[in-house]
Parts: sequence; C-alpha cells; structure tokens
Amino acid sequence: MKRRRGAGLNNRGFSITELVVVMAVLGTLTSMALPQLLSYLRVATSNAGRDEMRAALGRAKQLAITSRTQNICVAVTSGFPPTYQFRQGNCAGPAWIGPGSNAAGNFTLASAVTLANGGAGPIFTPLGTAVQAGTLSVTPHSGGSVQTVTVTTAGRITVP
Repeated sequence: MKRRRGAGLNNRGFSITELVVVMAVLGTLTSMALPQLLSYLRVATSNAGRDEMRAALGRAKQLAITSRTQNICVAVTSGFPPTYQFRQGNCAGPAWIGPGSNAAGNFTLASAVTLANGGAGPIFTPLGTAVQAGTLSVTPHSGGSVQTVTVTTAGRITVP
C-alpha cells in the first residue's frame, strides 16, 4: 500500500502559535524566578565572603601559634579589590609575606565583597588568644546584608 504524500504528521516543525505559547510560559517562569535568584546570589556572596574571612582569621591565629614568638595582627588595607594583611608584632608592624600573599603581603578576597574593620584589627598571640579583639564586616558589592566575623579576647572566631 502506498502512502499518500502529505498524509500523517507534518514534519516541518512547530507552528508560530506553539512557539509563542512556549515563549510566554518561559517568560512568566523567568519573571517569577529571577528576583529569588538575585536575592540568593547576594546572600551566597555575603556568606562566602564571611566564611573566607573566618578562614583567614583562623590562618592568622595558626601563624601566631606556630611562630611561638610574635603576635599577628589582621589589618584591613584600603583599595579595590579588598585586601588584608597579617602584620607581625602589632597592627603597625611589618607585613608577613608568605604563601597566598603578594609581594607587599596583601591577601585578596576571592568573593565580590567589601571588607571593613570595625575598629582596630584583631591581634593573635602565640598562645592562640587575642590581646586585642576585633570585628570584621563583609558586605557584597551588589548590596545586601552585612556579615560580621568577630574575634574574642579568648581567641575564639565567631559569626552570628
């Protein structure tokens, strides 16, 4: 039996009406999901910056403990991108230069955040305590909530 030409399914593609309906559905879903996605990205960036700074403070504490002789201050430096330094002795001492820092002793945050020091930077002792407590604030460039990382005099690094 011969098949007639044009009988059965049309193999030429979708009609314009079908494409318009699909595009309308996709547009509606995107307009509903986009605000949630942008909000999530701001919070995730802020949390990543906060966690990165908490790890940096832990590294400074370990550096002070392993040095056995000198205090280590975590000092926020000005400029963009945000950087910080580990300073030897106190916050006015020379910058520590080692793995992860550039030639000037600056460490750069990988997250797109702004870093601020709420007063003087924390200073860790070779015993793991802090002779000077401190609070560092992390804010995403795109706006959003400020995250803080706090160092107590006992040397404990906390986030709210």
